[in-house]
Amino acid sequence: MKTKHISHLISNYLVKFFGLLANGDSVRSCELTNKKGMSLQLIDLGAAVSSLKIPLKNGEVIDVVLGFDTLDDYVASYNLQSAPYFSATVGRFAGRINKGRFVLNGK
Repeated sequence: MKTKHISHLISNYLVKFFGLLANGDSVRSCELTNKKGMSLQLIDLGAAVSSLKIPLKNGEVIDVVLGFDTLDDYVASYNLQSAPYFSATVGRFAGRINKGRFVLNGK
């Protein structure tokens, strides 16, 4: 099978420190950009998409993801009575759950 190179796909990426959790674990962000001006930022806390910036025809760049700017804001949101889990791509359990059961809030 021949692989076709598509030049407008990811042309650059940058990994940087995003914040420090209370237990001392660091959280990193990875920003992927393409030649057309689109950029995607992911953080390695719950595989969250923290930003997706899209260039418009008028030259303006808009962020179309609802999320937070800091790690502290993400962590604080998990303690809300109705946590929004903004930007999360996986839930509390990623993958298979033994016998299809889990405990959430003692239930």
